Amino acid sequence: HIRSQCSKEHYWFHIENYPGAHCIVKTDDFSQFHQADLAAIASMLRDFSGLEITEIPILFTQLKQVKGVKGKKGEVIIKKPKHLRCLYINWKEIISIN
Repeated sequence: HIRSQCSKEHYWFHIENYPGAHCIVKTDDFSQFHQADLAAIASMLRDFSGLEITEIPILFTQLKQVKGVKGKKGEVIIKKPKHLRCLYINWKEIISIN
């Protein structure tokens, strides 16, 4: 349902190899992201997933590369995934500043 509400050019983020939250950022220009933005997204996902890790492995791609698995709610197949690692930060401070 969430994927259908966004442009296929927007970006989808998830913590790699852990069950939990995902995030869609409504931008089609990845160059707009700064390292602090990516760390805030990763940290928010960590908190909403109930994890206690400090180094967060993130998997991301444009929404057009994310396909739902029929009959398996919440499960997806990701084509052309990109990876990054972020250290946990207090994302609530970052979000409230912007």
